[in-house]
Amino acid sequence: ALNLPDIKDRETRLRLDKLRRLKDTKVLIKKLDISHFAGKEVTPELLYQVLDGLKALRSVEEVNLSHNGLGDNFIDVISDYLMLKGLYRINLSHNNLTKASVKKLVATLKGCRRLESIDVSYNPFNLDEYSCILVCSSLKECDKIIHFGISDSSRESGLRFVRNHPTLTSVILDDSRYKKKAWESLTRIRSNKKKYKINRLSLKFCKIDFIYAVQPLIRAFKRNITLTYLNLYNTGLDDHSGALIISAFCNHKLLEELDLGANFLSIHFCKAFGRVLRTNNILRKVNITKNHTISKEDYFYILEGLVNNQSIISLGDLIDMKIGVKCRECSEKLLNLNKCSEWRILENIK
Repeated sequence: ALNLPDIKDRETRLRLDKLRRLKDTKVLIKKLDISHFAGKEVTPELLYQVLDGLKALRSVEEVNLSHNGLGDNFIDVISDYLMLKGLYRINLSHNNLTKASVKKLVATLKGCRRLESIDVSYNPFNLDEYSCILVCSSLKECDKIIHFGISDSSRESGLRFVRNHPTLTSVILDDSRYKKKAWESLTRIRSNKKKYKINRLSLKFCKIDFIYAVQPLIRAFKRNITLTYLNLYNTGLDDHSGALIISAFCNHKLLEELDLGANFLSIHFCKAFGRVLRTNNILRKVNITKNHTISKEDYFYILEGLVNNQSIISLGDLIDMKIGVKCRECSEKLLNLNKCSEWRILENIK
């Protein structure tokens, strides 16, 4: 694996200049991570030269180019990576790709039937409904794809693709602009056409309205019993919505991770979460950080539930929460007890 995101700004230019010469060596690299260079002291010209040189590494199977802000000028080199015979996974999110580059991207994707994972979310072309339709249509022949990410348009082309594609198990629909009908169609995400069921779903930054979205979401969660991960970070959930959603997972058999951070949860959510903690021993991580409306008094209901819970090992970063030092310390002790118990179980199994 070749991992570059952690290079310090002062060292970046020197390191990248050396990497351009990797194509002349017999290095066997399967995973290539060149991400998070947006905002660093790297010129687009130098980054283009590096990417153009590294595509000569024919052994690459996985490429992460996210958070680089590459833009449409890089679409040719991106297409070259997609055409690598051994490539199975690629992440192109946060790259400032507009609808001007979609035609070239779609033409390349039509010949990538081997792809198992692709993420094109958080790109400007996601705002254009026709571009979303073209990208989703180009992936219909990819009969091995299991992970797909897009910031869907209001016409739900991404959601229709997810609902009808038979092999998808992991889906990112972050920052999608869904309306009432879209939330209703989520309840049909588990269709008879699907050979596999969705086990990872991210709806980060999607606006979840109490009237139109919450009830359809709850019905979808209850139908999709295979769900193991759900991300509802910064979706505008109010206190009552959060309480209904967490209650829906009271007896869920597989959900292990739930992200409810940066919402507007308060006392009703805390009471419902406390009840869930007493009965659910499957949930391992529930992120509630940045819910600044949770007070110290509200949090006591969660603490009472933690006392009777043996599975939760993380509630996220509680430093910014207005719950007081003693509540945080008590939470850490209870969570650490569950972590210790988990290690003991693993050691016994070994």
